[in-house]
Amino acid sequence: MNIKRIVICSLVLGMIFTLASLARYERVNVPDLTLTRHGFPLVWLLHQTMSISGPVDVWSFKWTNLLLDLAFWYLISTLLVYAWCKFKLNNQ
Repeated sequence: MNIKRIVICSLVLGMIFTLASLARYERVNVPDLTLTRHGFPLVWLLHQTMSISGPVDVWSFKWTNLLLDLAFWYLISTLLVYAWCKFKLNNQ
């Protein structure tokens, strides 16, 4: 497998991992605030449903954390794709 194909596969896999990280969430309940934080390893999507003024429905992104999360999962997926290619070539 050539380098270009490894990079493209790693990018796609990294994006899939980043979107899959939305499945991990943490709910924060304190008086007058209910917040759900999504993302792993960094929180990059926030959903606020309760505030001091009453029920709300506010979604917000942390763009820096999203880009860092994408970079993290891209590096992990690059290592996985590279190892898979090495293993596949050694077994042929």
